[in-house]
Amino acid sequence: MSELRKNINGFLEGLVHSRFSKEELETKLTEYFKHPVKVEETSQDDDELADFNLLFGMDFQYPTEHIYGYVDLYYLKTRELNKPMYITEVAMEFE
Repeated sequence: MSELRKNINGFLEGLVHSRFSKEELETKLTEYFKHPVKVEETSQDDDELADFNLLFGMDFQYPTEHIYGYVDLYYLKTRELNKPMYITEVAMEFE
């Protein structure tokens, strides 16, 4: 794994156990990747036992390499109105 991918992995793992609003999360991701990032809600509303899940794709060109893949962010809903998501896990797939 390249140094850039290790850094991305570390950054994303660092989101675990943090609370965000969707807007705050998108801002933090956009600032880190230096590319616009929008997360998409992919949770299954019809299954009460399903995880809450956000997804975003990576198709970013950097001076040393092209990063392509996707990231799943799993979260719990909180009662806090200004930070309604508590990130519990991240999964990354680089292609």
